Amino acid sequence: MMSYPRKTTFSRALLLLSALLMLSIITSLGRRGETLKSLPEISKTSEQFSAVAEADMMAQQYRRELLEKRCISTKSLKTFDYLIERPWLLRWLIYNDEHRLMYCYVPKVSCTQWKKLFGILSGVFPNVPFNSINSGHAHEPNLFPSLAQLPEPEIRRRLETYTSFMFTRHPLERMASAYRDKLSPGNTVYRQQYAAKIMGQPNGSISIHNRQNTSLPLDELPTVTFDKFAEWIVRAGPVDLDTNSKKAQHDEHWRPMVDLCHPCTIPYTVLGRTATLDEDARLVLRTANITSVKFPEGYRSATPGVTESLVSTVPSAVLKGVLRHYLHDLFLFGYRPQAVFHENATARDITQNMYEELLAEAMMPHT
Repeated sequence: MMSYPRKTTFSRALLLLSALLMLSIITSLGRRGETLKSLPEISKTSEQFSAVAEADMMAQQYRRELLEKRCISTKSLKTFDYLIERPWLLRWLIYNDEHRLMYCYVPKVSCTQWKKLFGILSGVFPNVPFNSINSGHAHEPNLFPSLAQLPEPEIRRRLETYTSFMFTRHPLERMASAYRDKLSPGNTVYRQQYAAKIMGQPNGSISIHNRQNTSLPLDELPTVTFDKFAEWIVRAGPVDLDTNSKKAQHDEHWRPMVDLCHPCTIPYTVLGRTATLDEDARLVLRTANITSVKFPEGYRSATPGVTESLVSTVPSAVLKGVLRHYLHDLFLFGYRPQAVFHENATARDITQNMYEELLAEAMMPHT
């Protein structure tokens, strides 16, 4: 069973530290005979910092407790040994030894920005402004060391001692983002690999490592529709963790998050969400005591605004298969699939009913 630090201990320590800092400031000012007019502002800042830290810790406590409870209820708990014996499951966990930091990257969940930050920390991108780093460069193969490359003792040491984190996103929104990014007319590589297969032979299989599948010229490639993309993913079935699956339907951009980061096995220090990206990113850096770089704030994806319209094109039977495919992502991280429907109340109710049926089939509690 995963164990986490108690929120109350941290909060009391933080409040005590704030009080000692204030006392030190007051004493210093008093000795120099300086005015105390600025003290109310200092006090307010200290209180605000304490409130933010408390809110961050409460959010983390809730997420960890929810995850732990649901991991137990789904019998998804596995040991470190299980992962270590299957190194292909660890390739998404990259690390930085200098800062004792470990990150499980999930494509389409702000991982480009986090990889840029890792590049700055590791010196891969020295003296380069954050926004000037080429996004493609941040995704070059083997740019960052992963746990999959290490011997067992080194894997275990990092899993047990490093500050670790992962970020999640609503599974349907993440799927829509992958579709818009990878299968749009502007992405020639993915369209050449997958477009004909998705639209013509959804039950087919292409190796995710085959980057030379260019049997059709670009102007003859069919337009990939979201409903066919959904059907193609569903027909592949679940990821078999015991084998190093190379099915294209299991590409990392739409593979379930739990199959990338194994949150029921690895007790991440910080469980972040894209919905609270700015706050959670600050928490990661604060927890790891990193002050040399800041995570860029203020970015907002356009995908949430189109997810409803895309998902609405998927037939009910296929949508139920999509929910089954991402069932553990939805359940373990507390996402509700109907939340993507803001205008279509009928679709929202149908989706909620399908989700509850799937939870019942899998013997997962609804709450």
